[in-house]
Amino acid sequence: MSSILPAGFLLFLITIGCNFSSDHSEHSPSTSATGRMTSAGAYLDTVDYKWQEYSNSRYHFSIQYPDNWRIFNNSGEKGSVINVYNYTSGERLKLPLKLHEDPEASYLAFFPEGFGVDRPVGDRIKLFEAGTDVTVSFDVDQDASVAYQLNDGNVWGYLLKPLISPPGWSDEGFIFIQIGMRAFNIKCFDASGKEKTLVHCNTMGGGDRLVRYGEVKRDQRQQVDRILGSLHFFRDKEKRPIDDLIRVEEPQADSQVSSTVKVRGRARGMWFFEGEFPVVLKGEDNKPLAQASARAKGNWMMEDWVTFEADLIFHVSRSQPATLIFKKSNASGMPEHDRSYTVPLFLVARQSQ
Repeated sequence: MSSILPAGFLLFLITIGCNFSSDHSEHSPSTSATGRMTSAGAYLDTVDYKWQEYSNSRYHFSIQYPDNWRIFNNSGEKGSVINVYNYTSGERLKLPLKLHEDPEASYLAFFPEGFGVDRPVGDRIKLFEAGTDVTVSFDVDQDASVAYQLNDGNVWGYLLKPLISPPGWSDEGFIFIQIGMRAFNIKCFDASGKEKTLVHCNTMGGGDRLVRYGEVKRDQRQQVDRILGSLHFFRDKEKRPIDDLIRVEEPQADSQVSSTVKVRGRARGMWFFEGEFPVVLKGEDNKPLAQASARAKGNWMMEDWVTFEADLIFHVSRSQPATLIFKKSNASGMPEHDRSYTVPLFLVARQSQ
């Protein structure tokens, strides 16, 4: 029986099936080029990346990314694709990056005009069922947005569709996110659970199932979470850079904290509402661990800088990377007025007495 998988994707499956095995000894789970494992087995990023901001006026969005990532933009062509991708895989990647790329690569692909009916094949669930709280500043269409899973349930990718099309986007527009994987492999099983060759895999009406195996790169997941958190859609009115709205003085990026996060900094008066704004601490699984209101230490009813402070108390049973999110107060509730600033941290579990 011949496969009815798309020809390009079938070639991709056969290629990775030959090139990737379930045991890559050169990828040690205890070390990486950008971090190390603690004695508790949690990942600690040891590189101090510089972050910069990209803005696309045609499709009305801006995003922040670290200096080991790159931007590719062909938004002047038919079938526009804009990529934000990790450059450490750049030599192997053929741009633009779409839906079926090197599994070791981490990237975001913006498809403002859609991309037909082609989608990644494999296990997927609705976004709200994924158990991970994707932090974005726009409302997501929960019915059309999905999370892609490995065999162990870990999420390796997302397809996010805005609930309301941003300016310049068609109703078919969406964003695809892939988090790079180590020791990647993919297998096909029929309805009875028997393994089949990829070339005879029939997932479109044949009852077969593709299953992906691998280990998600935790350092790049942390970067992807922060990049996604910075994504902002705006209208034609000029948008102010985030560093002209809020400046966090404490804690510093990648600080190690235990039990209490002391927050201090300055923000423009417009960042507050009724003299405060929310601060949320999210753990490695992107679920909230603590939240508090940062309060103005002066007159916030002006456009000038205002000092703010807050304390967040948390408890973790194991050490882990985390993200501290400073959210602009948005009394209107309109997504286009949402802004946020994130600071990566490392939470140290307190030893039991």
